[in-house]
Amino acid sequence: MLTKYYYPKTLIILAIAAFAFGCGNQAVEEANKLVDEGNSFIIKNGEIATKTGNLFDELVGDNVTKVEDFVEYKQTNKAKFDELISLAGQLEKNSQDAAAKFDAASKLDTSAKVKEYNGLKAQELKKRAEAQKMMQTFVKGFVAETDVEKMDAAIGDYNTKSAAIVKEANDIAAKGEKLMKDNPSDFKSN
Repeated sequence: MLTKYYYPKTLIILAIAAFAFGCGNQAVEEANKLVDEGNSFIIKNGEIATKTGNLFDELVGDNVTKVEDFVEYKQTNKAKFDELISLAGQLEKNSQDAAAKFDAASKLDTSAKVKEYNGLKAQELKKRAEAQKMMQTFVKGFVAETDVEKMDAAIGDYNTKSAAIVKEANDIAAKGEKLMKDNPSDFKSN
């Protein structure tokens, strides 16, 4: 079975960086604006991810092992496969856009911990975009492949690679969460 695609809730519950000293600082205000913009892309992904995960599971999850005629299966579900590819593309773009916002915020004159957090968030989102791009590539390849053994091998390869990238993203996210938890005076939730 393929790894279920999901967008972790921890990405949606983000504190907006604020600083105990330096309130009113133009760089801090700009960082907060960028983080807000980045969060809006993350929230969009949260809305898209459930639909993407469900569709992915429906098309290439456990049910695929019961398919007898893959050519017919793919033709019958062409619109769904196209939708899945499109949704994965939206997830990738939103992750890239969010990563760019956090990356820009990490370069502003804010506290070292906030810069570090925003940099970690950018890295995490870039990894998630990589996983989403991999999903698109996998689904396109799955649809194009006619050899059942090659499809099966592609599923295993995708599962392994996707799980590794998602683990990397989750590990980076955990570092960011720990940084926030260990330095509450540098962060506040707005």
